[in-house]
Amino acid sequence: MRMAHICQSGEKVMVGVERYVVNLAEEQQIFGNSVTVITDHAGLLAETCRRHQVPVVVAQDLNWAPAPMGLPQEATVRALVNQLTCFGADLVNCHTAGAMDATITAANTIHLPCVVTAHAGISPQLRSIPNRMRVSANWQYSVICVARRHFEIFQRLGFPESNLNYIPIGTKAACPAGAEIQDRPRRPNLIFVGEVSWQKGLDLAILALAELRRRRGLTCPSLDIYGQDTDDAAYMREIVDVLDLNRVAHFKGYQQDVLANCPNGDIFVMTSRQETGPLVVLEAMSRGMPIVASDVGEVTEMLPDQRYGRVIPVNSIMALADAIDSLLSDISEKRFNPRDPIERHQSMYTARIMAERIQAVYEKALQNNSIATA
Repeated sequence: MRMAHICQSGEKVMVGVERYVVNLAEEQQIFGNSVTVITDHAGLLAETCRRHQVPVVVAQDLNWAPAPMGLPQEATVRALVNQLTCFGADLVNCHTAGAMDATITAANTIHLPCVVTAHAGISPQLRSIPNRMRVSANWQYSVICVARRHFEIFQRLGFPESNLNYIPIGTKAACPAGAEIQDRPRRPNLIFVGEVSWQKGLDLAILALAELRRRRGLTCPSLDIYGQDTDDAAYMREIVDVLDLNRVAHFKGYQQDVLANCPNGDIFVMTSRQETGPLVVLEAMSRGMPIVASDVGEVTEMLPDQRYGRVIPVNSIMALADAIDSLLSDISEKRFNPRDPIERHQSMYTARIMAERIQAVYEKALQNNSIATA
């Protein structure tokens, strides 16, 4: 099968959707498929694809902004049709809502089956899908939801169940089955990975750190912050200064694949106010790291009980501090078993399992397209 992935991209950082696309494309190549990624910037996505031997096309003539009538830009549709035709695609998978209209229109133009993956919530574009499908019988395409909550929203919107799929995100297995687990350090640090922003909840992590220092004094863990600065960065650093946390809160900047270089005995902290299926939680899980995460998106599905970490309410500083305190006690008293999250990841959340499920969706889409165009 020849499949093309369409993904808008940034230039300076790799976001979760882009890492998802690379992981999926790698696995699909292992299955013997021919894969290409079509994107709009010569940034980190394109660079990462090349580093992982995933073919990539940077089409800088793609303009995702709609035309005045709300329709996709004709030039963008023509550019996509040209790229898909030159590649000889059997199927196209769109991963970003902003590119959805142009991708579906291009696929429809050349009678190509199309799959839309809903990564970042139910956007206005995605909400319009059921009505469009009722109006135009030609718009035959499938949706993959990476979060169960979004799958249920699509059901309520009346999206055709035969074209609707729930497939959780998968990541590479950092710790192979049977691998030795490193000894846990006596005093784990806290690891935060994400842009330095209010949306990612870094302020909550900093304030919880202040509470932990009040409780634990010199035995308080440090907080290592890995992420790209945003407009909120000065505010976050000022909180650290005002609370006199400079000795225990360290801004490390953005680093790719940062968890691969962090001790797997540290505690991973995910305090986002909004997420869909955070890859970093699965990446931490695959390494056997203890996890504290806010109850957003797919997190409660990923971490169903305390063997894997703690799930806390969004925006609760005290709940975050309590959860970290509880995990620190579990680790010191050897109640936390790193093998538990590793085994959960290997049984449910590997990139291989995800790719196998998506392959079945593609095959069904191809079959339906053959019937529709016969």
